[in-house]
Amino acid sequence: MTAENVRIKPTKYRDLDAAACDRLFLKGRYLLTGLGIALLLVTMAVFLIHRELSFWLYLLIIVLIVFVFRLLLAMHLAGLYHILYTDCDPVKFLQLMEVQGKRLGKKAGRTTRHLIRAMALSYLEDWDAVYQELGQFQARQVKNRNLKYLHLNLLGDYCLAKDQREDFEACRQQLLKLGENGKARDKVFVDRVLLVWDRRIACLGQDRERERESLQKLLAEQKKYLIQVVIWNFRLAQLDLLEGREEDAEARLRFAAEYGNTLPVRAWAEELLERELQPLPEAWADREEKEERTGEKDHGNDTE
Repeated sequence: MTAENVRIKPTKYRDLDAAACDRLFLKGRYLLTGLGIALLLVTMAVFLIHRELSFWLYLLIIVLIVFVFRLLLAMHLAGLYHILYTDCDPVKFLQLMEVQGKRLGKKAGRTTRHLIRAMALSYLEDWDAVYQELGQFQARQVKNRNLKYLHLNLLGDYCLAKDQREDFEACRQQLLKLGENGKARDKVFVDRVLLVWDRRIACLGQDRERERESLQKLLAEQKKYLIQVVIWNFRLAQLDLLEGREEDAEARLRFAAEYGNTLPVRAWAEELLERELQPLPEAWADREEKEERTGEKDHGNDTE
């Protein structure tokens, strides 16, 4: 188990409901906007008083203020996503999207909202709802490559969850084609998605050694999102139990239970912990019985 690379400290939104989160977000945005306007007015006043100053210097300062303002606004908006990534709370994140959707109107960012909702729903393992949201995302109309990658990522996850191998292969080829003309960071993202898919395929094929190797690589590379660390540690805990590593499994399950919040794996981890994690009896050598005992039969095969 490893979490030293990612943030585990709860966000300022952790103990608030969705409506309160939106109010706090708006308060911060208004504060940043007011500060930006104040700096622009001060700069204008200084220029009017000191006419000897270069106009180009004045223009440069204005550009810098606008740039910093936009950067701070983007960082402030990104903070909302940590409700999902750090607080591991897809339920509240989806509720917040509903609150903001009502405030902003149905047309504001409609296409992108469908994709973001699909991402949040994927963490809840609600694959039918994921597919519905993806169906409303107009991928051909979107020029942002990051959104295209995310769309293919989620579509591939859905195909594997539903065991639709031909559709998955078509999705995989689209991802590879999109990445061919991308930058170096595009290749890094494509490789990571392929590794995630490889992990899912190994799980479906009951290739536990290959799956463990993929999970360990994913955890070693994960430097941003606690939510992924929680999910992958839960799966490793199941593999530990199947291989008789009860102490390792217990540590991973307690980690998932502590940080899982509204993720399904939290409830699954707590359920396994309540079974006291006793070694599997020799008489339980049958694979199906082991899978049922460890929760793999219901929560580990990545399919519905």
